[in-house]
Formats: sequence, structure tokens, C-alpha cells
Amino acid sequence: MQFCEEFFSLTYNIFAKLENMKETKIIQPRFFNTIKVDKKKGTITKTSTETKKFIDEVNWFLNMPAVLANKYTPKIYEYSLNAQKAFVTMEFVNGTNIHELYYEKKLNDKLLNTIISKVKDMLSEFQNFKSPSHDAYANRYNVYIKKLVERILKMSDNKEFMPFFDNPITINGVKYPSLSKIILLILNEASNNLLTSDNFYFIHGDLFSANMIFDTKTQEVKIFDPRGSFGNDKNGGDILYEWAKFIHSFDGGYDWIIEDCFDVSVDKTDIKYNFKYDKKYYAAMRKIVLNAVPKEMYSKVLLIESTLFLSMIPLHADYPKRQLMQLARGIELFYNYIEEINKKK
Repeated sequence: MQFCEEFFSLTYNIFAKLENMKETKIIQPRFFNTIKVDKKKGTITKTSTETKKFIDEVNWFLNMPAVLANKYTPKIYEYSLNAQKAFVTMEFVNGTNIHELYYEKKLNDKLLNTIISKVKDMLSEFQNFKSPSHDAYANRYNVYIKKLVERILKMSDNKEFMPFFDNPITINGVKYPSLSKIILLILNEASNNLLTSDNFYFIHGDLFSANMIFDTKTQEVKIFDPRGSFGNDKNGGDILYEWAKFIHSFDGGYDWIIEDCFDVSVDKTDIKYNFKYDKKYYAAMRKIVLNAVPKEMYSKVLLIESTLFLSMIPLHADYPKRQLMQLARGIELFYNYIEEINKKK
């Protein structure tokens, strides 16, 4: 396949820049968890079959600066890092999951602005804690380039996706290049704009709506289910990634995709889809969220957001219609990024 030759030609050059870097195994973000709620004690106990990922998560809580933990996460009561019986028991936090607030149309301008204000304060406080990592460039490479390459190569072996690699794609009547060409464009943009040695700071790493609870009484946001690592860095990561994860619920429509709130069909490489949401509500919430992204970060955050959708496709093999939506939205979001950077020229 011509795609593979072009793909490996580009990625060879990227790998060459990091020839002394050790290989990092990319951990899949989807895993099986068991949750037990003890209402009497007011606790939640969590275990997982993905032990390494889970232990990274527990360590994230344990290594979190105390001043942040007291404000933004549930209290940890008990835990074990033993690979054979790892678990964590934490405080049951009163409040409502932000995904639920959004999906059930319980958000309004005032409430969403309050939540965003709390999130911005939290991210600002995170940036008071610089990561000691000396491999910021390499870790960005692992997350923004290597992960995408690995995931896309998995797609290239799927007969349902093969036609997209070598043929132009149409999404809701708009024509785009083949997926192979789009991926090469994305890798070029990512290598030129995202691979820096800028400082890493403490981050959550999976800051999307379902991983946040808002207590309407105290007006506080609590976060849980962290990523646990960013490349090889267990303590920090790229603040741009936090913003990309946050907006992909509201801009990309991720929350509606995981709720199967859409119709989608495909004829060869012609995808037609329609979200089944209140478009006025969606547009209002989206505008508020996008306006909250720091202007100096905005275009890069849009680029990262597009890669999130494309790299998640192989992880949803049990839901082929969701995969089509993720493909369509990933491509559309990348061209939103292109439109944004063209405004600056």
C-alpha cells in the first residue's frame, strides 16, 4: 500500500531525531474497572485488570502536591500497589458528573462559566508545580506522534478502513484527501508545532467531562480517573493536552458519540452523519468552552483534539458506528485547525 511507504518514510525521520530515546510502550486508555460503592462509609473502592495503568493512576493521587489534593481530588483512605491485588479506596464525592450535566442538558451559560472558571483556576495552580522530567520533547513525541502512528497502523489492517487510506473521503458533502495524506499532514503539523522541550507541569491527563464532578452546593470541581502518565513522565505533562481533552467533549462531540446520540452511514468512503442533539444548546456550550481556551494555546489545542479522535478509533472496535464518527470528527477537527492557522497568515 502506497500509504505505508509514505508513512514509514516520514516516521523514520521523526524516529531519527530521537535515536537515543528508549522505546515507550503506549498503554491503551480503555480498561476494565470494578467499582464498589459503600454508601454507609461514604467510600468507593476501585480495582482494575489493567494493573500497570491502574497503579500509575494510584501513584498519581499519592504523588499529587498536598495543596492540590486537598482541593481537587477525593480523599484516599486505603490503597495497595501490589500487582496481584492493587486497589484504591477513596472518598465518595457528592455532586454531579459534568458529562451527565452536559448530556442531560442541565448546563446553562452561568453554570458552565462557573465550572470553566474552576477548571482554569485548577490548571493555573497545576502550573505552579513543574515536573522534574528531562525528556519533555521525547514524551511529547510518544504522545503526539508515536501513539498516533501505532493506532493508525492498526486501522490500516482493518478491511473496513482500508478504502479510506487510498481514496478521497467525503464527509457530509465536503471532500477531503485520502486518510493517508491527512495523517501525513497531521504528523507534519504535530512534529513542527507540538514537539518542544517546554516545561512539563503537573497534569491530570484525561480531563474530559466524565472524569469531573461538580458540587452545586460548594461550587467546587473534583477530578478522578487520571491518565497516570504522559509518555514516560509519571508526574507531569503538557498543559495543552489538558485543554484538548477538556474541549473534545464540547467541541468534538465526544460525549454524544459515547452515548450513541447520532446517526451515521457510509458508502465506500462517503460518510454521512448527524448528531441527535439540540443544536442550539450544543452551539452555545461549545462557544463558551472554546472562548475559555487561552489564545496563545488555541490552535495547538485544536490540533491535539483532532489527534485524540483519530487515535481512539482502534480502541472502539466493538462499536463500528462510533469508529466512523471518530474518523469523521477527527478529520473535520483537523481542518478546523488548518482554517484557524490560515487566519493568522
